[in-house]
Amino acid sequence: MNARTVTQRILLAAALLLFMSCKKDDTQTLQPQPATRTYRMGFSGIPPRADINLAIASIDLWSRRADAAIISFEMRWGELLDGVPPETLVVREQLGLAASDVRARNATVKLSVSVQVDYAWGRFSGGVFQGVATDFNDFPLIQELGLSSYPYLAGYAEPEQIPLNYYSRLVESRTVPVMVTEGGWSSATLDTIVSSLDEQRRYIAHQMKLLDAVKAQAVFQLTFTDLDLVAHPPPPGSIVPLFARCGLVDVNLNPKPALSAWDSVFAISRR
Repeated sequence: MNARTVTQRILLAAALLLFMSCKKDDTQTLQPQPATRTYRMGFSGIPPRADINLAIASIDLWSRRADAAIISFEMRWGELLDGVPPETLVVREQLGLAASDVRARNATVKLSVSVQVDYAWGRFSGGVFQGVATDFNDFPLIQELGLSSYPYLAGYAEPEQIPLNYYSRLVESRTVPVMVTEGGWSSATLDTIVSSLDEQRRYIAHQMKLLDAVKAQAVFQLTFTDLDLVAHPPPPGSIVPLFARCGLVDVNLNPKPALSAWDSVFAISRR
């Protein structure tokens, strides 16, 4: 296991879920939906570009269609590149936060790490299912399993090709609850990845079926907005463009079709 993998997992172990009361907007029903949902729904505060007013406007917009938020803490990449072990940084800076301060506010809060669902299914290793047993062995502290999935990067041409047990198979023999900590589907075609606004909308609708199948605790669409690569061009070789069009609104906060799919599910009462 390399340092980047460990760091990504520990980062998500230290992620704090900030629950909030949010007003539910009137939404259109795209298709028949379950009577209730088990999971909270939310986003992170990542703005489309470095503009504080736009960031505030974005948070205000998504808070109306969320009952949770995710906050991530950045690791000290400079020290990691200098050879400081990630475990040292976690113990020094994150352990106290995740093991004491949070529980002082909520004694039942769960610790989690995140696994990459597409890798677990072997989508990048010849199609052989790998599972997550190694992750549970490496992180026995897991009380809730985080899931990360970007199926359009894993060879799925259409959202409906994703098996309904895509999440649930990972915990078939376990009682640990799960939540989607990040994921999505690009609304744009990039190189060999062909997509569209409608494909993204259909992915949001299909993902909710995957969540129902595993009785998920939460789902986070990490980026509510697209990322403005014109205002902030990524360096050569960056993978950021692959994720830049995963937002449910564009860089100017104009809604994309996927937003109506999200809203239709958010309108369902949560049990």
